[in-house]
Amino acid sequence: MLKNNPGVEGKKSSLNIATVHSIIGIAFMVLFPLLDPIGPITEIGMHVLAIFVGMVYLWSTVNSIWPSLLGLFLLAMSGFDTIKNVALGAFGNEVVVLVMISMVLFAAVEYAGCTQYLARWFLTRKVINGKPYTFLSVFFLASFFLAGLTSPLASLLILWPIAVEFLHEFKVDKKHPAYAFTIFGVYLSATFAQPMFPFKGAALAITGTFQKISGFQVNYVSYVSYNILMSLAMLVVLMLVAKFVFRIDLSNFKNVNIEQFKKNPLPPMNTQQKLFLGSIVAYIILLMAPSVLPKAWAFTAILNKMGTLGVTFICVIVLMVIQIAGKPALPYKEVAAKSLSWDIYFLVAAAMYGADAVSNDKTGIKTWLIEILQPLLGDKPELVFVGLLLLFVLITTNFANNAGMAIILLPILLAFADQYPGLNVVAAAMTITMTAFFAILTPAASPYAGMMHARKDLIEFKHILKFGFPICIAGWVIYTFVGYQIAKLLF
Repeated sequence: MLKNNPGVEGKKSSLNIATVHSIIGIAFMVLFPLLDPIGPITEIGMHVLAIFVGMVYLWSTVNSIWPSLLGLFLLAMSGFDTIKNVALGAFGNEVVVLVMISMVLFAAVEYAGCTQYLARWFLTRKVINGKPYTFLSVFFLASFFLAGLTSPLASLLILWPIAVEFLHEFKVDKKHPAYAFTIFGVYLSATFAQPMFPFKGAALAITGTFQKISGFQVNYVSYVSYNILMSLAMLVVLMLVAKFVFRIDLSNFKNVNIEQFKKNPLPPMNTQQKLFLGSIVAYIILLMAPSVLPKAWAFTAILNKMGTLGVTFICVIVLMVIQIAGKPALPYKEVAAKSLSWDIYFLVAAAMYGADAVSNDKTGIKTWLIEILQPLLGDKPELVFVGLLLLFVLITTNFANNAGMAIILLPILLAFADQYPGLNVVAAAMTITMTAFFAILTPAASPYAGMMHARKDLIEFKHILKFGFPICIAGWVIYTFVGYQIAKLLF
């Protein structure tokens, strides 16, 4: 009976694959340190290197929770530090607390149903009337901002059904390139928005780790400006490629009109929805204000003293104190139960501590990295150095955990920084952060990529490669030769 049940077979196969990956990851973490120390790597460094690489492997193939706990446990057992100090260093970190609180704050927008109104606003701009390419561009912009303000998952779950509906209404056949391009564009726009804010989601894992191990601070206004500017540039490239390279015929959309999206009007926004949208806008402004306001102002001093975590605390407290219909405006436990990603929480805790351990002088890993990578990365023109790092992260994130692969590069970037006097370390690190989310070509690239690859009813793998591969190449070229230069001006 079991052999005839494809569902059971699928679960059994997944279980076996996960078990194999688990054995490989654990074996590497435990057995690699038994080898003689390599070059300048110390005995403790062998443990730290094996544990960090093993965690990244397991994050990419299994999940982020138990590998993070195992990695932290093994770091303590290796003699790097006591178990108490490891736990406090990992979970007592300000960034880890921020991840837990900010995820709920941003998720409240989706929880209250604000995302439907945001999507409707974009789709009722008169500029789309009778302009197929403008219409799709605005539709992709909706996906970008929805994903940035909430999550890529929310954007895809809301906009893919809308896309299917208007594709059907415009009589676009599923085999027509316009069909697959529309589905792909919604995904690509959403994935560009993943690192929109440095105080949210997986991007926080990278920026937080960078600030901890480098001592540099990331200007929030510069960061958000950089992401939006480059993402919009990439969306322009996407539309140009569609029009002039693939020559996708959008004539079916020639009669598009905003009235088509007003047929089923939404009810007026309620008090909770208005409050949540306003609070997110206020939260973002408060976090970025110290970067632009005069430092002599008392208000700027207060915001600096509060820091990102303090501002987040205050926003959540205010939303929970305010009562709507006798209940807190923000039902924290309910929102957290639906939206708190424990995978991201544990990954951030372990990744930050692990990267800090890799960079520690007593491991000898930085010296070893310089020795083995010197022929490839040393004594090159600055742009070649940056381009090689971006190429590495672009390739690996299509097969492994995005944040994990970007974090692996941070110690390498810092190790070689002294060899490049003109290198802007913050600009290079933030460009790596943006490029890490170009993960689109394989189901393993990210959970959201897995969603797209699984939707064979909407888009085939050949179309993902057809549209995705040129965009990845274009992205690498643009971020290397243009993006990095813009980042140097911003940071």
